[in-house]
Amino acid sequence: MVCLHDNPLNGQEFEPLLPLLKERGIQAVVHKRPIKGSKLEPLLQSIHATAKVSGGGSFGLIAYSWGAYLALAYLKQFPENVTSLVLLNPQLVAEKRPEQILLATPLLRTLVLKWRCRSLASGFVSRTFAPDFPPAETRAGMESFLAQAQVWKGEAAYQELLKEKPLSTDFSGIQIPVKALFGKQDCVAPIEAQLPILEKLPRLDAVLVPDAGHALPWTHSTLVADIVQRLR
Repeated sequence: MVCLHDNPLNGQEFEPLLPLLKERGIQAVVHKRPIKGSKLEPLLQSIHATAKVSGGGSFGLIAYSWGAYLALAYLKQFPENVTSLVLLNPQLVAEKRPEQILLATPLLRTLVLKWRCRSLASGFVSRTFAPDFPPAETRAGMESFLAQAQVWKGEAAYQELLKEKPLSTDFSGIQIPVKALFGKQDCVAPIEAQLPILEKLPRLDAVLVPDAGHALPWTHSTLVADIVQRLR
């Protein structure tokens, strides 16, 4: 299984999940993409490379949040390579975020920028785990990583990519099973905005997880691992 992470994260969301998949005999590897941003075609080719390094052949995809956009773009172009797809808190609709404009402004290279990045980090973690609170160690690790300005500039670049190349809803060539898990209380990527796109998938099975937000890989890792195992 190749795991496609969210922006502005770098794969931290799969840390609770990987040991559970290993226990079930599933080899999973996290695809790492450039923090600073990238074009779509190199990203798709780098998924090829990740799979090849991990043994080659066909493979399944597990995609979280913005990673769902990348997973579906890859699947549309290379349907023969993918055996199954699990989407966690999928985010397929581009958002307009004020911080993208602020962080693109050259003047903000001072203490103001550092303060803004810390504020963005704290807000991102809080929104992701709402309505719950992350463990202190998880919060500290995520906020430390997200305090870097380059992380948020990359986030802006990937959001721009989503706007420049919106996902086509012609999924007629995709015949593999697709499982999509939504948190009922997800305030980052609400199901109402994402489901109209995903409903076009011929073999979609959508699951609404009660009392859950945008942090399913952390809060419901056992549920995710069980679903991945059954879908193989």
